Amino acid sequence: MDTKKLVVGQIVPLRSGPFGHEGKVVKVTPKGGIEVEATAVQTPTAGRTLLLRFGELDDGNNEGPWETGLPWKIDWDGMEQALLWDRRRLYAQSLVVGQKVPMHRDTHTCRGIVVSITPRGIEVVIEEGPNVAKGQPLRFNSGGSPYDEGMHKWNDFNPWELDVQAER
Repeated sequence: MDTKKLVVGQIVPLRSGPFGHEGKVVKVTPKGGIEVEATAVQTPTAGRTLLLRFGELDDGNNEGPWETGLPWKIDWDGMEQALLWDRRRLYAQSLVVGQKVPMHRDTHTCRGIVVSITPRGIEVVIEEGPNVAKGQPLRFNSGGSPYDEGMHKWNDFNPWELDVQAER
């Protein structure tokens, strides 16, 4: 896949060694190069905004800080996941306190109720569902992704996620 198919404002997953980030395309050049802005979240410079430049084929020889010693690359395999992140982010921004929200984890589903919204994230309490701990608090970041995975995981299940594709 090449960068010519990306558009300004599009969310893209990024990878540098073991670290992953989400970035937003801020510029597309006539020759297909792009600039992506990302905020470091999993590296020693967490909170710092990165401006990464990629050529038209994303060969990994981008300009920008290589905090892991490895170049940043666009995670093309994660593009479908990036679209889901974007939908989840927009959904999370539309939530209000008291709203019931569908969630899923692996093959399990449940409903929760939003009890708190802050700039840092959203807290939901599990309200109903089969085989769930009713009253269990779950935290999501402002983008709707699990914030505190320790609260979300037990018995080797994946974390609970806001279900942006469920009937509301």
